[in-house]
Amino acid sequence: MADTEVFQGAVLVAAARSPAAAVNASLGGMLVALNYPSEFVQVAQASVVTAAFATVTAEVPQAAVMMAGRGRIDNRRLRAWGFPLDGHDLYVLRLGEDATIVFDLTTGQWPDWWGHDLPYWRAHLGQAWTGMGAELFAQGHTTNIVAGDDNWGLLWTLAPEAGADDSPRQDRPAVPFPRVVMGGTPMQMRERAQCNAVYVTMSLGEPPLVGTSVTLRTSDDLGKTWDDHGAIVVEPGSYDQEFAWRSLGLIKHPGRIFSIEDNGVARIGGADMR
Repeated sequence: MADTEVFQGAVLVAAARSPAAAVNASLGGMLVALNYPSEFVQVAQASVVTAAFATVTAEVPQAAVMMAGRGRIDNRRLRAWGFPLDGHDLYVLRLGEDATIVFDLTTGQWPDWWGHDLPYWRAHLGQAWTGMGAELFAQGHTTNIVAGDDNWGLLWTLAPEAGADDSPRQDRPAVPFPRVVMGGTPMQMRERAQCNAVYVTMSLGEPPLVGTSVTLRTSDDLGKTWDDHGAIVVEPGSYDQEFAWRSLGLIKHPGRIFSIEDNGVARIGGADMR
């Protein structure tokens, strides 16, 4: 796509719509100069109310600019929406820049959702879109849950069988996201139990990314401190791989919490202790 050039003109918005294009503005008056997803914006001797830049350095010489912004924009709004997925009715609460908590009406649990190195889920508002048609499903979309990105102007579709998120930028690889499943074995009074091994059953053989792994951590003081028992890497093509952590010692009062953490396994079926 060709570059956008503004010279001695009054423009409401000057934007480049292709990564290979650029915005060049001089001696012009405009409300917004936006470069995403292009590499740069050059504004010389122009009057600009807002100059927005995605990930590049702003170049604004001899110009009157009300605001030049770069990077993410804080979103302090509280948003709520819901959707059904995999037999669960989910109610999403986006708590500004602090967190995203999701109430599972089926199980009564409140898990935290986050990703892309952010403390919250960037898909901040959406719905079950009845307009999702056969054409989009043919492109690989497996649900009709569509949500808007909180900053990049993208639409996300949820895929529960996927082990990694697409990157917000097309020129970057998929992004793994961590998931944590916890369970516990309580112990009363002076009871003791040997924890000879823990075996985890999960979907194997087709990890979404190279280096996908599963880590076991345990806590014997109700989560105050944790012992890391190491990560096991999922081997592509190995559908009978064993995931076991052995010689885990003695369980005593108040019990033991098991934390199974992965960065791409689509399904964990369960855990058994020997």
